[in-house]
This record gives sequence, structure tokens and C-alpha cells, in this order.
Amino acid sequence: MTAKRRVRGSPGGSPGGSPGGSPGGYPFYILDDKHNLVPADLSTWSRWFEEIENRRVGDDLVPHPRPGRPAIRVSTVFLGLGGYGPARAELFETMVFGGSMDQQQEHYITWDDAVEGHQRWLELVRRHADLERKTEDDK
Repeated sequence: MTAKRRVRGSPGGSPGGSPGGSPGGYPFYILDDKHNLVPADLSTWSRWFEEIENRRVGDDLVPHPRPGRPAIRVSTVFLGLGGYGPARAELFETMVFGGSMDQQQEHYITWDDAVEGHQRWLELVRRHADLERKTEDDK
């Protein structure tokens, strides 16, 4: 069964909730070497969070449909912020930087959902950029 995702900035999405407590009273999580959640205190989370490679799920560039503009970035990272338990947490986030989909984002609960979501957003951004490029070419 796939965990529910919360989406911001995309059609049909629902707004996310505000951070709160998590099991054991920890509002923070880190990942073990198999991408499992591990509750952490603020100090542990802060040290672990400093290293981007600990938390990067995906980071890809898509050529902008308009020549001379910076590429569009699709980035998915582990945030490790607890909500009302892991099922309500904004643990992973995909965000689009640039282009007409700038700042659209989606949150996930598991690493596998984040990997799947990153690929889905990457394909969506690519298709959208191709459509914009074709529209520009037809003018």
C-alpha cells in the first residue's frame, strides 16, 4: 500500500499541516543506511542534516524552454521534520525551481515514495517544457 502524499502548488493537492510532536516526543528524524526513519533529537538531526548527501533523493536539471534562461531544477530531499507521527510528517519534499512550474512541491512519507515522486515530477517538468518549447516554435 502506498503512503498518502500531501501536495502543495499542484492541482487537486491538499495543504499540509503544521509540524508537531512525533513518536517518542521527537519532531525530527534522520535516516539509517537503508533509508529507514530514526527518531533524533535536535542536536543529532542538525549535525546529520548539514551533509546534503545524507538526505538527497534526486536532483536533476531540465533545459528551459526559452533559450538563454537557466535550467529548471527538480530537487527531492529528506527534510526529517516530524508532524503528528510519521504518517503526518513532511519527511521528504520534491520542489521545482524555475520555469512556469516554479515552487510547486509535493511531500512524501517514505524514501520509496520520494524516489517515485521525483521521477514523476521530472517527467512532468520535461513534458511541460517540451510543450512550451513547441508552442514557442509555432509562433
